[in-house]
Amino acid sequence: METNLDKETRGTLGVGVEELEGALNDMLPGLTTYVRDVDLDPRVAELYAPGLVIRDKAPVDASCRVGGMIATHRFAILSNHMHDLTEYEHDTNWGLHVALPESRFKVVDVYEYEGKAQITLLHLLDDERWRLFEHAEFDMPGLNVEDIRARFRARCQQEPIPELATSQWLERCADPVGLGPAGELYAPDPMPAEAVWLVGETSFRALMDNVVFLAPGPDDDGTWLKAVPEEVEAGILAWPYIDCQCGLSFRYICPAAIDGASWVTHERDESLFAIIRAGALTQAIWCPTGIDPHAFERFTYEADEVYAPKNPAVLELRDTEFLDPIRHPLFPDDVQVLLLPSGPAKPELVWLRLCDLRDGTILGTLLNEPEQDLGVHAGDVLPLAFQKDGERGIEAAVLLDEV
Repeated sequence: METNLDKETRGTLGVGVEELEGALNDMLPGLTTYVRDVDLDPRVAELYAPGLVIRDKAPVDASCRVGGMIATHRFAILSNHMHDLTEYEHDTNWGLHVALPESRFKVVDVYEYEGKAQITLLHLLDDERWRLFEHAEFDMPGLNVEDIRARFRARCQQEPIPELATSQWLERCADPVGLGPAGELYAPDPMPAEAVWLVGETSFRALMDNVVFLAPGPDDDGTWLKAVPEEVEAGILAWPYIDCQCGLSFRYICPAAIDGASWVTHERDESLFAIIRAGALTQAIWCPTGIDPHAFERFTYEADEVYAPKNPAVLELRDTEFLDPIRHPLFPDDVQVLLLPSGPAKPELVWLRLCDLRDGTILGTLLNEPEQDLGVHAGDVLPLAFQKDGERGIEAAVLLDEV
């Protein structure tokens, strides 16, 4: 039987007490502080007002290691559901954790102390229950503003953590959380095409697992649309995926356009099938749509099963971020490595296709025949060795005397 309190809660928030308690229990226990330090323009800093809910379209990197700071501003993210990527770091020791694209955050507090400022964000739930807390105020252990400020004052007296003071980490965190290219914070509800990017300037990571909108860009003649077997006026919906042989690709879903604040999709002939390779789309523009991939499951998850690599290790290697600096932008499974001979022959750059992971060793199939006689040939599976590189972050090699 529904109680008066339950009726009142349902009338105010649209859910009952039990559902509200469930959301609170999913969001608040185990809150941990993650930090992301950045030098903010004062005009940007003023955008973050306590009580505001913001959204970031990109993954949000932050560190679980909290110390002093060298930047002017700190985003302190309180969360119990950041994704732990520390195991994928390669001797960077950042304590890397990531919030998913389209994550929402509630500004809990903005506080200045001795020339530094902290913007405290509560990481809201990744499902539609974030709406329950859009107008909520919190005063409980872990979210008490005075306690948060006291911890910040104490941190300001500490030395910065060296790994979080490197140019590589600071550049990774340079974008203000939730700020769009027009200099405004993203509203909590997505708007169609609120920001667009060139496909050719986008990492495959930003594209994956999104139903995306594709359209010709300003310098794009749109010839790639000829691959679409139906008439298209504005653009198309497509599903990005990685073909082990053909690289980053897009599976055509249907024609689409924008009508005010909504996406308009057009019926398609489901007997027709079209694939567009990323190499044809370098000047095309794209944006995420926020459309549930299950709405087009035949062209998203079901079709992905057909193109899944036979070796699950390949999927694990696609998730390994430290390899990104040496990946081919159009073929994410392919990495550029240096063949290092032990004799008089010169080192030679080649491409390997990542194919396996055995006992912590990454293996790749040699794609091109070396110009010199180095004792290895196209098709050979070779082990990779890695070292830090000041420019790219990492470089890879095959030590031929160990093959």
